Amino acid sequence: MALTKTVSKTSVRKAGMDKMWALTLTLVITDDDGPGFTKTFSQNYKQGNAIPDFQEKFNVDMQKAIDDYKAEQALFKHAHLDTLVTDIQSGLEVD
Repeated sequence: MALTKTVSKTSVRKAGMDKMWALTLTLVITDDDGPGFTKTFSQNYKQGNAIPDFQEKFNVDMQKAIDDYKAEQALFKHAHLDTLVTDIQSGLEVD
């Protein structure tokens, strides 16, 4: 499983309060051995607040999405799941 990542700007919009903005980024994970995923992440940013704290929120959320995907794919590709599917198919009757 070789993953590649692309993060891009999606939108910025006013978030109600004065000098409050909602920034949305999109994470695209391409997997050479699976479906990959595209997911958007939004955070509110108050003008004047520290950028590193704002950035860390995105990093944590995006890394969790990547880690979850990798765990899901490990289970999906596990030999026991293939055996389960084969056993279920063998046990079904269609005529």
